[in-house]
Formats: sequence, C-alpha cells, structure tokens
Amino acid sequence: MNPHFIFNALNSIQSLINSNHFKEANIYLSKFAVLLRGVLNNSEKSRISLSDELQAVELYCQLEQLRFEFKFEINIDSDINSDLIEIPGMIIQPLAENAVVHGLSAKGEAGKLNIQAKRQSGNLCVCVADNGVGLSSEKMDELSQKGFGLKLVEERINILNLDGKEAKLTVENRQNTEGTIATLIIPID
Repeated sequence: MNPHFIFNALNSIQSLINSNHFKEANIYLSKFAVLLRGVLNNSEKSRISLSDELQAVELYCQLEQLRFEFKFEINIDSDINSDLIEIPGMIIQPLAENAVVHGLSAKGEAGKLNIQAKRQSGNLCVCVADNGVGLSSEKMDELSQKGFGLKLVEERINILNLDGKEAKLTVENRQNTEGTIATLIIPID
C-alpha cells in the first residue's frame, strides 16, 4: 500500500476530528483499520482469494471517496468464484489507487472507476478503467519509470511468471473515451 495513501488517510481522519465531524471520523477510522489489518494479514501470504483482494479494493475506494467524491463499481462475472481463485495480494489495489490519484482526483463527482473481473481463455482478466484525464506523453514517461504501486504489481507478476505462468499488465488510454484502462492478466487454469 502506498505510504502516501496511509498519510492522506490519517490526515483525512484528523481533518474530520478537527472540524467536529466525529461520526464520519469514526466511520473512516473503522474502515481504515479493517483495510490496514487486511493488508497486514495478507502480506504474510503469497496468495489470497480474489474476494479478499476485491474487498481491500472496495474499502480503499470507499476511503478515497471521502476525499475525491468519485463513483466506483466492481463487477465480477458470474462464472468466477472469487472465493476459490487465488492471486497475489495487493496486485489489483495499486491499479485502483493509480486510477483514483492520477486520473480521478480532479474530476470530483464526475469521476468514475470501474473494476471488472472476468474469465478469458484460462486467465483471470481484471480491467481497472477510469474516466479521468488519461495518459499524456509525460505520464507515459512517468509510467515507464514506475512508481511505488506499479513496482509492487510488477514484482507480483514476476513472481507469478517464475512458476512458468504468463501474467502481464498493460496500461493505456481508453479508446473512444476519456480515461485510462489497466488490464491485468493472471493465468488461473
């Protein structure tokens, strides 16, 4: 989990307390604690269930909604049993974090994040799409240098590929609309 997110989450809680929004601060703090506990518990495991990873992503998005007011949706195709599919932990969350922080933070209520998990030719295909600002050539250069979150995802992909798998990640501008799409392919069959 990106250290900036932890810092910003704690600052948001502090801001709510300082402005006497105690109920909201308690809700935020409770969700933050559940997310942090889950991340710490899962960090000891090489794989976690897809449902656990998506629960962390959902909590992350709920926390960030307080700051950025975007909308999000997580869709899992009906032929996927998210409790039985195991993936490396913290492989989807950094993609959602990049979409929120770099794509949606300036959009406010108009911002939308859609995360879809589907089965595709023996693979789990997870698409993280936003309607944010998209990737300029400067952002593409930054992407090639890989920040904290993308390095984390790349490490997990490399671990999967050590087992002879062919996991991969692509990040590109969406076609015919604003925003970015990150597509993660993880062999599961």
